[in-house]
Amino acid sequence: MEKVKLFYKFFLILIVSIIIETGCVKADRDNPEDYIQNGCTLQYNSNEADGGDLPATPVVYRYGKTITVKGNSGNLTKNGYLFAYWAESEDGSGKCYMEGDTITINSDLTLYAQWGTSNGLMYQYENYDNSYSVEKNGSPNGIIVIPSEYNSLPVTAITNFLGCDGIIGFIIPETITYLVNNVFAYCTGLQNIYVSSKNSVFTSVDGVLFTKDKKTLILYPAGRINTSYTVPASVTAITSYAFTYCRTLVRFGVESTNTSITSVDGVLFSMDKKIIICYPRYKEGQSYIIPEETTTIGTTAFDYCQKLLNITLPNGLKTIEANAFEDCSFSEITIPESVTSIGKSAFSSCNNLATITMVSTNPPVLGASAFKYISSSAKIKVPAAALENYKTTSGWSTYETIIEGY
Repeated sequence: MEKVKLFYKFFLILIVSIIIETGCVKADRDNPEDYIQNGCTLQYNSNEADGGDLPATPVVYRYGKTITVKGNSGNLTKNGYLFAYWAESEDGSGKCYMEGDTITINSDLTLYAQWGTSNGLMYQYENYDNSYSVEKNGSPNGIIVIPSEYNSLPVTAITNFLGCDGIIGFIIPETITYLVNNVFAYCTGLQNIYVSSKNSVFTSVDGVLFTKDKKTLILYPAGRINTSYTVPASVTAITSYAFTYCRTLVRFGVESTNTSITSVDGVLFSMDKKIIICYPRYKEGQSYIIPEETTTIGTTAFDYCQKLLNITLPNGLKTIEANAFEDCSFSEITIPESVTSIGKSAFSSCNNLATITMVSTNPPVLGASAFKYISSSAKIKVPAAALENYKTTSGWSTYETIIEGY
């Protein structure tokens, strides 16, 4: 009997040693019976697939091990759908993973297959490079998987998914080399964008869209419910529409090693703070004073910031770019004497804006529709000595009837 016990103990230690060598469980050599119990189980779930096999059976890994997510290697299928990616929840909410992504496993985890479709798409032949572009056809919803080919030709461009608020995920294949600016405008349900690792122009990091070199942040999906986002160290530029439709963000962070962009009180600036890039749409507080060193308010920097009721512009400000304050809620604003340019639609759709006070006697260059759709009782107040100058200057003459001297 004693020999049997010794053999059993030796056998158990041998098996555990093998498991440890393959990186499968948390190791505690003082208590070999607890090795497997202390591990973390990762398993894949087909989520109602009707064919194919899971990429792996449940596997126990040691606590804290970093593992690589598998693809659809077992060719799971679901009638009428295409495999898209894996998610930590059955309905696809929360964190999602593509093949090759990594996970540091600290607890038991199930990854559920997410199923998408290529329905609701329309293709346009592009003669210049013998390829197809793709856009919405109607109101597609769910997870959209863009095919790499159509009629045996590559699909190379995505042109229009404006207002597709039913789309929750988007899969971009390796063949796509062009995206129209703001192609996903008003896609307020969009939670994740994933790009094939073989794509040479674009990439995605945790469902956020970047250029391949990760230097330009193209789009943060508007349907996410996170209250904060940290800009990676690699980013040197952010598109003007990257965060436009995000209704839950209250603050931005920036990784400490980023040398181009910084965050001040949760607001994104260029590193020298001369350009304000983006003010979080749901930032706490109704008032904001832009720092004195700021000289440029970037395109769409404050658009749709409807919680913001009071804003103070710095005396050294020079440029207010296009759509900078579009659809904001403040009722009055003073434009400093230093401002030389106000961009297209800079204050458009600010329905409460009733008083615009200009300090300079020299009218700044004014873009089209800069004050379109503001309050019906709005007045633009200018220095009395410059009244006629404003009324007759290109751009400003559009608002002649509401310009008055002070």
